[in-house]
Amino acid sequence: MQPDLTLYFDVDSQIGLSRIEKNKEREVNRLDLEQLDMHRRVRSGYLKLAQENPDRIVTIDAARPLEEVITDALFIIKQRCLEK
Repeated sequence: MQPDLTLYFDVDSQIGLSRIEKNKEREVNRLDLEQLDMHRRVRSGYLKLAQENPDRIVTIDAARPLEEVITDALFIIKQRCLEK
């Protein structure tokens, strides 16, 4: 069984780690402490999955302002619901 839709919020690994460092309210976990190269490999794996499953996985550019990311996500969800 697979979900009908998966949203992948993609952000450059360097930007993601920078956001983690800036967010002092967020609890740091063991993955946050991994080297940049590991984060890049994980991101690459997710991008490959999205490329291999374009009907199910939609990639959203999460490097943009939060409001734009939310707008895109809601649009994609609404669009998919209307198709079903």
